[in-house]
Formats: sequence, C-alpha cells, structure tokens
Amino acid sequence: MKTVLIIMLVSVSGFAQGLFEVRTSHTTMGMNELLRVDFVTHDDGEKFAAPSFEGFTVKEGPVTRSYEEAINGKRKYNFEYAYLLQPQKKGTATIGAASVLIGGDEFKTTPVAITIGDAVKLTGKLQTLEPPIHPAYLETDDE
Repeated sequence: MKTVLIIMLVSVSGFAQGLFEVRTSHTTMGMNELLRVDFVTHDDGEKFAAPSFEGFTVKEGPVTRSYEEAINGKRKYNFEYAYLLQPQKKGTATIGAASVLIGGDEFKTTPVAITIGDAVKLTGKLQTLEPPIHPAYLETDDE
C-alpha cells in the first residue's frame, strides 16, 4: 500500500509542477547579448515573486501577457512574466527560482544555469519582449 501511495504522489507532483515553468532564450550567450526570461503559469496564479537575477542587470520587465492556445483540441491558458537581462560578467550565472501561488499552493520554477562568454557577432536582430513568433512561421537558412 505504501508503494502505491508514493507512486501517486510522484504523479501528482509531476503534473502540478507543469503549471509553472521558466523559459530562456539562451543557455549559452555572449557578454553583449540580452537574455529573455519568461516565467509562465498555465493556471490562474497570484503573488508572483521573481528571483533576484544575481549576475544580471534587468534591462526591461516585468512585462505581463496572457493568452490561450489550442493544442490537439485542448485549450491551454498561459500567463507570462517576461524580462530582458544583460549579463554583468563572464562565467556562469543562475536564474534562481521564481514562485507563484496557484489554488493556494506555492509553485517554484527550476533554477537555470546560463553560461556567459566573450562578446559575439550580433545578427542585427535585437532581443525584445514582444511576443515570440511561433516556430512554424520562422524562416530558416537550411535550404
């Protein structure tokens, strides 16, 4: 009976954690690039608390946005807190955990390590907090 209970708790925990996540534009970047960080909740949340962003300067944010999308006929609600960050020095910096209350329970994102190296040649496309373009609409140079 104890084994069944443990398996059920792990399953519920895994599902619940999917209600709040972090997305970053890079995991490796140059000193002259900006990092976009989105904290996304898939349910109504309250009392959002951002991490300190140690090792970064907040250039913009938070910008909030909410939207719904349909994937395979299922509707999914999203609420985002977006930030643009500039690294302060080379090395590894960690985006700490953000937290939010959903249905009275606190959820936290997983910390994300970002590797910062020398300045890189920029492509001319500036990182912004505009809504991201769906990957199906992006042009590629793979032809």
